[in-house]
Amino acid sequence: MSEVNAIETKQKLNSAMISVLQFVFSIMVILLHSNRVFYSDVFHFTQKSIFSRLAVPFFLICSAYFYKRSPHKKGYFKKAIMQYIGWSILYIPLGYIYIASLALPVFAIPLAIIVGLCYSGIWYHLWYIPAFLFGIYFVNKLNQYMKMRMVFLISLILYLIGSVETYYSYLQGTFLHQIYEQYRVFFLTSRNGLFYVPIFICVGYLIAQEKEVGLFSKQFFKMKCLLALGCLVLEGTIIYMNQGIDKNFMFSFIPVTGLLFIWAKHTSIWQEKQLCTLKQLSIYYFFIHPLFIEMAALFSEEMGQSLGIHEGWVVFIFTLVATHLTAYSILKTGVVERIKIKLRTVAIFIKKNARKHSQINT
Repeated sequence: MSEVNAIETKQKLNSAMISVLQFVFSIMVILLHSNRVFYSDVFHFTQKSIFSRLAVPFFLICSAYFYKRSPHKKGYFKKAIMQYIGWSILYIPLGYIYIASLALPVFAIPLAIIVGLCYSGIWYHLWYIPAFLFGIYFVNKLNQYMKMRMVFLISLILYLIGSVETYYSYLQGTFLHQIYEQYRVFFLTSRNGLFYVPIFICVGYLIAQEKEVGLFSKQFFKMKCLLALGCLVLEGTIIYMNQGIDKNFMFSFIPVTGLLFIWAKHTSIWQEKQLCTLKQLSIYYFFIHPLFIEMAALFSEEMGQSLGIHEGWVVFIFTLVATHLTAYSILKTGVVERIKIKLRTVAIFIKKNARKHSQINT
């Protein structure tokens, strides 16, 4: 019994720091989407293209880790898809305004909606869920036929191909540049479930399987962390000097976020704290904040000028405060859980009636 309690305590201890980092990175995502907050090009690049872009890889590793360790995988995809549809419905008005601004032919609008739902998201941040689900499916499928190390290698090669987006400026006039130009016409970005997500899914899986070997082993852990951070600085400098289309693909993100997760998983900091609320808040932060960013955009420029600060700070502060109050209210009132219970009740009622009708007809 004491051993079980020790394991449970260790799990709570590990998840506490993970929750803290998830919360911090959710704030970094808000900062990323708040336009520019620094006048200095170096500070702006460091904040937006390095620190803020560590968030999604870390979220992917966390999600993959807990999915792999979960004993209740049945129905996971169905539940995730239903949640995704729910968030998508919330953003339909903004998505409609954006599609209308493109002045697409009438016959192309349904296609745009399908692409939005299945690939890019109805709004810009919702790409994460279909990409993550496809990444999980893709990695699981490959793992049925080959060992995880080989899946990791294939995922790394796909990440290398996708990185053309980030290193685009260095590839001017090359064959890769021409291919990517054709690719962009149809798929917009390589930040998706095929090129971007699988490598981080693999890292989460390897950690979940306790196969912290090679780069992710505990041996010389501090030295590896320093080397990973050094690589991040070096790669960031290279990209800063000749910036591509977007800065999603940095190879140093893989060791930095993987090692950061392992550190959070094993650290003894805040071992007595119960911080699961931060994880719940971080989820709502991620999905709700674009609503308030759009609101802030209506007055941020004028207010920024009157206060003598960059308008990005107005957007960030307003969005952070409004998002937190909304997220906290949702958790405090339990409104989402009550809606879920009602929807489950309706679903059960519909199923029962369907069964009755089928029995009567037969």
